[in-house]
Amino acid sequence: MSVEDKSQVLNGQEEEVEQYIWIKWEKKYELGIPLIDKQHRHLVELCNKLRRDLKDFSSQEGIDWHVSLANTLKELASYTQEHFSTEEKLMKACNYKDYDIHRSQHIKFVEQVTKQLMTFDLATLQEAYSLLDFLRDWILSHVACEDKLYVRPILEYFSKVRMQQQAAGK
Repeated sequence: MSVEDKSQVLNGQEEEVEQYIWIKWEKKYELGIPLIDKQHRHLVELCNKLRRDLKDFSSQEGIDWHVSLANTLKELASYTQEHFSTEEKLMKACNYKDYDIHRSQHIKFVEQVTKQLMTFDLATLQEAYSLLDFLRDWILSHVACEDKLYVRPILEYFSKVRMQQQAAGK
């Protein structure tokens, strides 16, 4: 195979991979808190996996896409709760003034998703795509707007803790 042929094959693979990226992670979503950024990226990856699986499985005859997506949906729900718990612990540690408001947004989101998941096995394909659109829109808007509000207090808290540790000789 010539170098040109290899290049065409690689470009084709890159295009195929690019088609599966439904939500592209962008720098504007980064908060500067490594653990939270890592979790946010994983949530985006799970949304991309759901979209890819829905597209792939719904086009295959004889496959119940509801069942095929159930495990990834459960993983997303579980990981989201783990992520919310991490955020909430950090907000409490730094005495974030809008903790209650932020936590109520998390609770409302979990309630909305739980309600939709309870009837997901009866969902039409259009309803499944609508659920994925809802997940994408909520996650990205929450990260880009709401989560940015707690960044400064958390970073100041980390800085204060580091200074205390340095003063104590640790």
